[in-house]
Amino acid sequence: MPFQRKLSTSIRSLPTSTSYVERHNLSVRMTVRRFTRLTNAFSKKIENHCAAVALGYFAYNFIKINRTLRVTPAMAAGVTTRLWDVLDLVAAWEAYEREQKRAA
Repeated sequence: MPFQRKLSTSIRSLPTSTSYVERHNLSVRMTVRRFTRLTNAFSKKIENHCAAVALGYFAYNFIKINRTLRVTPAMAAGVTTRLWDVLDLVAAWEAYEREQKRAA
C-alpha cells in the first residue's frame, strides 16, 4: 500500500486516558453507519464490512477536518501534508491495482 511509513513518535511519550479511546470509538460509530444499528447497512460478507470500515477510517483520518486540531488527524500526525478527497482515494486505489497487475 502507498502509506507504509513508520511514525517517529513513541507511544509511551503520549498522555493516556480512556476518554481518548471512548471519544474515538464514538467518532467511529458515528462515521461508519454499520456500527450504529444492527439492521441498517448490515453486511453479509466480512469483506464488505472490512471495506466499509476502512473507508470510514480513511474519511475520518484523511478527509474530515478535526475541529480541535483544525487539520485532519493524518496531517497532524505528519502522514500527509494536504487535505485528501474521495477522488484521491480512488486514484490511489486504481494505481495500487495497476501495480498489482504488473507484478502478477
